[in-house]
Amino acid sequence: LWTKTLQNHPNIPKLPEQKDMFFTDEELHERSFRSEREAEFQRKLRMGERTRTVILKELNRRRRMEQDASVAAANAVRDQINKEREVLKTKLLEEANAAENRRREAKEKSAEEKMQEVIRMAAGNKLEQTLEKYDRKWAKFRLLCKKAKRGTIRFKDIPFPFSCKDAEDIQESDIIVLLKQTLAVDKTKGQSKIKNLFLRWHPDKFTRSYCKYLQSSSDRKAAERYVHKFTQCLNDLR
Repeated sequence: LWTKTLQNHPNIPKLPEQKDMFFTDEELHERSFRSEREAEFQRKLRMGERTRTVILKELNRRRRMEQDASVAAANAVRDQINKEREVLKTKLLEEANAAENRRREAKEKSAEEKMQEVIRMAAGNKLEQTLEKYDRKWAKFRLLCKKAKRGTIRFKDIPFPFSCKDAEDIQESDIIVLLKQTLAVDKTKGQSKIKNLFLRWHPDKFTRSYCKYLQSSSDRKAAERYVHKFTQCLNDLR
């Protein structure tokens, strides 16, 4: 009634005629198809969201696994580095100890060599001094023999390089001890001294050259016994 009144009012323009509010089959089909497409789109959108969520979870899981693996690898590398560092440290310590031992041994060897050198020099000097003293006596004895006649030289005039009351004591005489010490530190020098003494005091040579100047046969026999014992001791040292 109100709509008719408004339509009949002279000052209000007339409204257009209303169309039929019912849809045709094609329109209904179109609207139904559009609704289905929208529903399908919404379904796919929801599926996409779920898929995206699953993918993000998987990516996060893999990222955590990779991080854990990286941490584990880093720890393994660190442990390996620490182990190699300990091995290197131990090796360097062993090398340092070995070097210190070599230096100490070299130092001890040097000290021992110096001590041996001192002993060698002391023994050599004492031997040289002893032999020089007997060399001077031997030179006087030879000169005496050249000037003397047969049977004029006494047994005590013979300059033996030892002072012993009996021939059996020659083994412990100073000259033999000095020769032993010299041989212990300088074998070449000791052998040279023994050779010179042996050539001088050779029993046959001494008997032939000097025993004829001794006064008595007992002196000659005693001299021969002493010379023989002395050269025997020299042979034992060779």
